[in-house]
Amino acid sequence: SGVGQLIGKLEPEAMMQEGGLQRAHIAVQLLRHKAAEGGLGTQIADANDGVGVFVLIQTMLLHPDSVLRHGCGIVLSSCIHEADDRFLSQAMARRLPLALLRVVREEERKVQQERGFDEHATDPDLPIRRLALPMLHCLLSSDGTAEQVLAEPQASTVILEACRSRDRIVQHGACALAILLLRRNDDFSEEFAKSAEADATALVASIVKVADDGCMGATALSENDAGTAAACESDEIHLEQADAPLELTIELCGRKAFREELLISNVAERLAEASAALPVRRHALVSDLVSLLRAPVDEEAVG
Repeated sequence: SGVGQLIGKLEPEAMMQEGGLQRAHIAVQLLRHKAAEGGLGTQIADANDGVGVFVLIQTMLLHPDSVLRHGCGIVLSSCIHEADDRFLSQAMARRLPLALLRVVREEERKVQQERGFDEHATDPDLPIRRLALPMLHCLLSSDGTAEQVLAEPQASTVILEACRSRDRIVQHGACALAILLLRRNDDFSEEFAKSAEADATALVASIVKVADDGCMGATALSENDAGTAAACESDEIHLEQADAPLELTIELCGRKAFREELLISNVAERLAEASAALPVRRHALVSDLVSLLRAPVDEEAVG
């Protein structure tokens, strides 16, 4: 099929041929156009004896060309949101959740910075990292795929690390994931809450920084990626989840260590000072959090 031929351009052997990388870029652009038309997930599931999904995941995760990785991520994202059963079944069999968690994790970036890499330089992996978070959110929102995401050993660690990201869009997307996990009200959500509480100092510090910079969610892009066109395409992720750090703070406010860190950081006072100029919804959330932090503590109710 036409989709199968396009997927074939992304095979490692095809890209190693002369002009192969250029043809791969063209193939991804055409796949993106097909994705916009709808129904691509079914076609990819049928392509190349069922290995089309694997080729896209492999390219998104491992290819050295960041633009190609991002393009494959966009194609996968479109197919995930289509929720085609056969596509999702093949993607989960190929451990898509693990691939997305590896994309989100910023460990390699941290190593680069430790070695003297300029932390303000454009991060070529930022666009795909931003894109991976709503894909994980989609998988976690479905009972059919959530359990496999949660079965990945590093899921909690990666999400909590991303909640402390220096990039606002990544941080807000991760906070939205954390809220989704906490509201499951099951054994995993309890373990996740304990992990967040154990990391309360670092997590609160990152949230306090958001409060200082723009009261839980400015709409500007990070300075280090403002010029990246691909990153700008993901700006809607940030705008849709602008209140996620604030909502996560409210969710965790009942945890003793988290509450204590919030009180030490004077978050209530900082937010109260800025609340008058906030949009209506954010003003209401800030008021709720300030009330929670100023209310008398019921030691038995605080986890």
